[in-house]
Amino acid sequence: MGLDRNVVPRKTARGQQEIAEKLDSISPQLRRALLIVDGVKNFETLFQLGKVFGGEASFAALLEAGMIEIAGGSGGSAPSASAAGGGATGGGTLDLRKFAIDALKGVYGAGIVKEVDKIAKKYPPETMGGEFLDACAKKAMMMMNKNEVKQLLQPAYDSIR
Repeated sequence: MGLDRNVVPRKTARGQQEIAEKLDSISPQLRRALLIVDGVKNFETLFQLGKVFGGEASFAALLEAGMIEIAGGSGGSAPSASAAGGGATGGGTLDLRKFAIDALKGVYGAGIVKEVDKIAKKYPPETMGGEFLDACAKKAMMMMNKNEVKQLLQPAYDSIR
């Protein structure tokens, strides 16, 4: 495929209508991928977050279907797997929190920030890691199956090993 990983896509009016009115004109997999397109994250970040939803192929299909368009610019808001960090060194816990928020925001919307913050308060910054991610995964399994959650959070788990 040939999508420029630095480009930032956004939902078109058609894509926004699909989400708002639940038209079901696209597959559930494409709908989940469409949900995480926010006009801020670049394709690189979306490919990482959207692996469970078909990755690059899903975003190419959304572009072709007119559900998303190129917003321009570069950069993204979600951390890469290497930036997710881990442990207490280098501010890794804040990065884990941010990774969890960015990964889950596409499914849950902005309300997930409060939920992840509630989870984060239970873990001292110096010990935040696998248990924090497990708690976030448990929360995510309310709307996704175990395999989808595992794939979505796997980069963060890998970064703390």
